[in-house]
Amino acid sequence: MSILYSAEAVFATSHSDRANQDTVEAFYFLAIWYRNCLLQFKQPSDTKYCIEYFCYLKSLPLEEFGLPSDNPRVCLLEALAIQALQGMH
Repeated sequence: MSILYSAEAVFATSHSDRANQDTVEAFYFLAIWYRNCLLQFKQPSDTKYCIEYFCYLKSLPLEEFGLPSDNPRVCLLEALAIQALQGMH
């Protein structure tokens, strides 16, 4: 349900004056949600999405949207480390 609500939030805000801001924020918080799931459950599918989302986010000028720019890099490294550990088992 969280994914559904996040997707609805992205599409619902696309008609507002803050469409770009809201979309980037929603995507950022969805990525953080995947990271939290990954840290808690360590599912391979969460790892894949987490890596994809944070790879995309690290290329955006997050400071312009009031978001920390170093957090996606740290989260990406965490996800890559978990992926490496998953590959060892």
